[in-house]
Amino acid sequence: MLTSTPPPNTYSSEFFQEYEHGSLTSAKRILPIVFALVHPHSVVDVGCGVGTWARAAMDLGVADVVGIDGDYIDTTTLHVPPKHFLQRDLNHPLQLDRRFDLAVSVEVAEHLTDDLAESFVGELTKLAPAVLFSAAIPHQDGKHHVNERWPSYWAGLFGQVGFLPFDVVRPQVWRDPEVEPWYAQNVVLYLSGESAARTALTPATPDGLFDLVHPELYTARITRPRLRHLLRALPGAVGRRLART
Repeated sequence: MLTSTPPPNTYSSEFFQEYEHGSLTSAKRILPIVFALVHPHSVVDVGCGVGTWARAAMDLGVADVVGIDGDYIDTTTLHVPPKHFLQRDLNHPLQLDRRFDLAVSVEVAEHLTDDLAESFVGELTKLAPAVLFSAAIPHQDGKHHVNERWPSYWAGLFGQVGFLPFDVVRPQVWRDPEVEPWYAQNVVLYLSGESAARTALTPATPDGLFDLVHPELYTARITRPRLRHLLRALPGAVGRRLART
């Protein structure tokens, strides 16, 4: 079984700096779509990193926002005031004594081992009747990706607790240059049965056109090994260093 504890320094300040700009611009494009459907007055972001999605939610007028992540987060780098941040180990129950209108967890679940997948989905659905969720697909690659799965797998876990998938975001941001391709590829809105019944939306069918690969990620996945091979052909340590980078 894979270890649930990432190697030391996996989630360093440099790790979050690499992704925070794209994360923030993506959140600013995606959250308005979701807010127009859910109209949340409170939002929790589980696996918030430095709080880019929490920041975007606050900028949209939601004052009651909480971001949750591990002790590796440098709180001086947060995009939200520290009082909006809770430190939790995502490998264990969150043990929050409240609910929210919307829970967000994007590109997080792949960092948790497969034995935690069902309980993590359960934690999210306890927090809110609406969950904006994405997770890396197989071969997407990334630091400490230990459980890459297709969206249909996660839809099955949400379905076990009565949450239905609504593919309302991806068609609107698929070609948006301000949205990182992994969000455009993976993000799905899940609603509890009661919440779904109050909307005019049609649930997605995970056995249909649901498991998708974004062209940018596909191209990058094909190109990276070729580039790495060419760099390694360069003489000496310089080539090896560039290939690793």
